[in-house]
Amino acid sequence: MTLQPLRKHIIVQRRDPQRVTESGIVIQGSVNGQDVRAEIIAIGQGCDLNCDTGDIVLPDWSKCRPIRFEDQDYLLVDQDHVHGVFVNAKDSD
Repeated sequence: MTLQPLRKHIIVQRRDPQRVTESGIVIQGSVNGQDVRAEIIAIGQGCDLNCDTGDIVLPDWSKCRPIRFEDQDYLLVDQDHVHGVFVNAKDSD
């Protein structure tokens, strides 16, 4: 089963940049002062964003609706609440 958003909605999944200290402690990006990013998982057919699945974006986190699907956490967001795309960031944090 797949989850396909309707109209101009997209489904994203958080991709927190991480930093590991020398002692092995993992510091999440939001604590580290970095922007918390999201990866586009699915795009609704009515979306006119200039993005593809797998792109890393910066959504307005206060406008995202959390959803759980097949034991995974995702966020549903309207395309109007995506404020940027990280260019050349698909494989990096």
